[in-house]
Order: sequence, then C-alpha cells, then structure tokens
Amino acid sequence: MKDYEFSSGMSFDLEDPLATRFLGERSIKIRDAYGIKFDPKHIQHLSNKINIILTNGYYEGSSISQIAERLKNGLADFVDITFDQALTISSTEIIGAASYSKYIRIKNSGYTKKKWITARDENVRPLHREMEGNIINICDLWAFSDGNSLRYPGDHEGPDHLVVNCRCVEVIVFESHENFMNDA
Repeated sequence: MKDYEFSSGMSFDLEDPLATRFLGERSIKIRDAYGIKFDPKHIQHLSNKINIILTNGYYEGSSISQIAERLKNGLADFVDITFDQALTISSTEIIGAASYSKYIRIKNSGYTKKKWITARDENVRPLHREMEGNIINICDLWAFSDGNSLRYPGDHEGPDHLVVNCRCVEVIVFESHENFMNDA
C-alpha cells in the first residue's frame, strides 16, 4: 500500500479501488489555479490525457511525485507544464479521489457524524483552519465562512480556492466520542 503522508503524519491510502474507479469514470476539470495555458478547443483531449495518466499512476500505486513526473512528460506535446504545476494537478486530483472514496464510505457507514481535520501545518489555508475539528451530520455539507460549501475535503465540484492542494480529511465521529464531548 502506498500512502501520501503529510508533515503532520496523517496519510491517504493511494491504492483504493473506489478512488481508482472515480478517477477513471470522470472528466478532470482543468482548473484555472493549475496555471497551465492551452488551446480551449483541445480541452477535452487534454482532460482525457490527464485522466489516463492519473488513473494509470494511481492504479499502479505510483507516488504523487511519480505521477506528477508522468504528467509533465506525458503532456509536453500539448502544453508547457512545469513539474510544480503537474504536482499541483496530481496532488489535487489524487487526494480528491481518495477523499471522495472516504466520503462514500463514511456516508454508507451507518454512523451519524463526521469531523473535519486539516493537515495541521503552516500551509493550511485560513478557511480550512476555521473548519478544524468541526463536527457535522454525515449527509450535511461543510459550510465555509465565505459562503461556499463542499461535500468532502477536496470535493471535485468545489471552487479552486477550497480544493486545489487541499490535504484535509474527514473522519467518522464514533458515538462514544460524541457522548464524551457532550458530557464535557
């Protein structure tokens, strides 16, 4: 099993079959925040190429850095892309897929509450830092102070400023933990 580990010690399982299927079945959104310049009439081809590289890398258990290198090399004929841009795409999309998988599993878990946890380092954006430790009902959206919301950290349908490079996770809150917190 390959993990993507944060400086805080938290990690994502990068060999999750549900996340692999999620990557393979959807069209990658070419976000403005990725900073790559391309001819708009080639967006579908570029999206498909990125999707194939990400899905294959994820399925093979490659690290995010290895996938970024594949992206940089695999897109060289279509766009001018730096390793850092490829790394941003890789981490955003791979961690987003892992978060989606976790979201589905949490939603189907039978538990009633979930909690937002950041990477707990200096790179956590202020809007995500505000969410640290918040607990909501399983089916509720994470509502941010800027008026936006996400279904899960890294939600592929969310706005760039909340999704790109997101390293947050959501976890199940067990009933005994809820009771302990309410009794305190």
